[in-house]
Amino acid sequence: MDVTRAMWSAWQTAINENDTRALTQLASPGPVLNGTIYNCADTGTCENPNLHPEMGKYQVTVPLQHSYPLYFLASIETTNEVGNYGSPGNIQPWMYMDILTKTSPSKPWQLSFQTGYAGNKKYPLQFQGFATSSIHLKGGAVDSYNPAPSTPPPVPTKDFLPLLAQYWQSYKYVGHAPADSKFEAGGYTSENAAQYAEGRNGSIYVGHRQTYRFSADPAVGTWTFTMLGGNAMVCGTVEDDALDTAVTGPMNQNAGETNYGPPLAPGEYLTITTIADHDACVSFATSGLYNVGDDEFDFKLTGKIAPTSLIELETAYNVLGEQVNKYVQQYNSCTPQGEGCVKTFARETAEQFGNFANSVSEWNYPTRDKHDAHLLEETTRGIYEAYESIADKSETPTATTVSSIQKMERTMSSQYSALMKGLMK
Repeated sequence: MDVTRAMWSAWQTAINENDTRALTQLASPGPVLNGTIYNCADTGTCENPNLHPEMGKYQVTVPLQHSYPLYFLASIETTNEVGNYGSPGNIQPWMYMDILTKTSPSKPWQLSFQTGYAGNKKYPLQFQGFATSSIHLKGGAVDSYNPAPSTPPPVPTKDFLPLLAQYWQSYKYVGHAPADSKFEAGGYTSENAAQYAEGRNGSIYVGHRQTYRFSADPAVGTWTFTMLGGNAMVCGTVEDDALDTAVTGPMNQNAGETNYGPPLAPGEYLTITTIADHDACVSFATSGLYNVGDDEFDFKLTGKIAPTSLIELETAYNVLGEQVNKYVQQYNSCTPQGEGCVKTFARETAEQFGNFANSVSEWNYPTRDKHDAHLLEETTRGIYEAYESIADKSETPTATTVSSIQKMERTMSSQYSALMKGLMK
């Protein structure tokens, strides 16, 4: 059995059986291994159980090499889930592009890079056009190999992946390619990049602001192949740092770690960062650079825990709001409406504002936030005293009194927002 087929069989068996120990032996440290192990932990299974791809025809591309480490590219026809819904309609023809490496004569071949692309009715799945040359071996045998690039690229090959990172970043910033883009328009390159325009940098989603930063990560490794015409194709990694920043309140990671995924511990967070690597290749044609493949491997999740005072403040404020809303509903249904209903509502509401004011005064705050906390406490106590005054008096409150309380409540809401904003810095 050749190396490509043996690796395919071993890798798919480990994936299907959720055998993470075997995966660590089959893949070298890097995006593919880290991302696969992360996915196994996040979803509880290494692969959609409805998807068991089979190996179809494959093509091996081997550059001429004279020393270790050695590498080659295996392009493999199979199927893949192109949507996240698990239905048969999302399983489509797929071409894997796997790079296998061997660091020394005594070490096994390992999977170091994996990307791929889909096929459909309009664009049938097909192999990339790699150049081949012949080499004469001992004994008169003739073998083929992938020669070195011979056509000068439009930009240095070391810039291929950094330019792809800039290209994707532009879609995050402005929703389209850079004005001076070196990448060709249309086709897979821009269609793939369009997905990054869906959630722009700075957009707000469920109470947190999202920002993304793309950058090439040459430390992971880069591999060069030659296309027909002598054009270089460079394969490697673009790192994607996705930062969620709390805006209206801390982000909650629940006890089951399902809100944001493991290994982020349960708790309340000011920021959550997901680091992912995108395995991708870049080549060029007469119309410019173009992108082949974009497999994303999430592999690291970190967060900044919210201070205790912020969590307690938010909890107490939410309790206050829920209780006051309940008292409003009780007042509206109170019969017969009159002095008794007003006094009951005022006394119960006063108690809640008094509890909140006492809580605000007891928590420890950073020096920069103490003034805002003091203002919030003062205003809240003013509201407490206003409701207490209504509960102690026999007459119904005047429109002026009600208006004054409403004004203080608006002030308290603004002060609460200001204090929360300060605590989230």
